[in-house]
Amino acid sequence: RVVHFHNLESELSFLQLQNSDALPQAFQRWVHRKNFEKLKIHEAELVELGRELWFLSPVDMAKFQRERGQVGRQPECALLRLVPPTFSAEISKWPGQVKGNTKHTILGLIGGFDFQPNIDSAKWILDHLVPALEKSGFKGKVQIAGRSAQSMISTIFKTHPQSKSPILEVLPDGFDVDVFFAGLSWMLVPHLSGSGVRIKLLDALSKKIPVMATPSAVERLHPELHEYPLIFSSDDPTLWANRALGETPQGTRLKYQDLAFPQAMCGTEIYRDV
Repeated sequence: RVVHFHNLESELSFLQLQNSDALPQAFQRWVHRKNFEKLKIHEAELVELGRELWFLSPVDMAKFQRERGQVGRQPECALLRLVPPTFSAEISKWPGQVKGNTKHTILGLIGGFDFQPNIDSAKWILDHLVPALEKSGFKGKVQIAGRSAQSMISTIFKTHPQSKSPILEVLPDGFDVDVFFAGLSWMLVPHLSGSGVRIKLLDALSKKIPVMATPSAVERLHPELHEYPLIFSSDDPTLWANRALGETPQGTRLKYQDLAFPQAMCGTEIYRDV
């Protein structure tokens, strides 16, 4: 058996909460605590089950060893192995599917919204991006899609002034993810906490979908990807709105469909710690 350890996002998020000057609402603190407790239980169980433990980055592996008091030695039951993710060179031959959306610009956020880092990203969109888009006269849609997206909007953000915005569209559980990706003009990656959104960024690039991201979303990517034409990076939501208005609905995506993939996405390490 192989256990593939991704970044300890729940634990990092919990530590960020402890060090925060502005504590989230009580419900958000409860979510942090439950995610943290659940992750620690699963780690203990998986170590006993796995013959090999795979880690995406040396930081993850070192942190795991520290947490379990195993610095400099292997667990009795498993071999630790560093396996940084790569894209196959074959991915450069993928055309990237663009279809069906020529009338409206669609900006999309995807994730599991019972997880605090994704909730934080959704909050940034409601707090900052949606008002900037409305002020600029944006006529498209901002789609939020993924597990518990509608539940999040109807509970956590029930009273949020932008939760009823006409440009906001929250997709139900069970939505067709292929249709979602195919219709996007831009993938939204407002990274605030955790690290899963970086995986979303790479997933979008693999489909040749343009990405609007905060600088922290790209900081751990291979340097070659930092200036890649499909990535727009800024902390300023007004600049995001300007970029959304600056093209036809899928103009940016169509423009770069024949763009060669950088070497950093063709069989070499793409996700590193700096």
